[in-house]
Amino acid sequence: MVQRSGEALTMTNGEVRSGSGQLMEQVVARGNVRAALARVRENRGRPGVDGMTVEELPQYLMEHWEEVREQLLGVIRRLVREEGIAVVLIEHAIEFVMTVSDRIVVLNDGKVIADGTPAEVPRNREVLEAYLGH
Repeated sequence: MVQRSGEALTMTNGEVRSGSGQLMEQVVARGNVRAALARVRENRGRPGVDGMTVEELPQYLMEHWEEVREQLLGVIRRLVREEGIAVVLIEHAIEFVMTVSDRIVVLNDGKVIADGTPAEVPRNREVLEAYLGH
């Protein structure tokens, strides 16, 4: 019998399947992330494949954020352009959204107030009023 970690058991015992819409929500849920961090710390923060420990990560991100950010953007762009994969991005960092999106849908109180290109959306009156106070 294969020994599985707690999260692997949860994912394989029928509670959640990889094709379900709930998987990513559970993966990134605060409790799951905290539990994962606790397990890493229990393992004494042994370095991952990149050789970096948990303690080194925050400083590394502060020093290299622009490079990391560009790599993340590159992966998203490649998935969209080369692989033809649609990416739904829920984000409030406007600059980030503008640089990776071909189409932007803006919601306010659960209602669509704008739907357009990165060039169109920032000029939308409802967007300006709802998010920029204009």
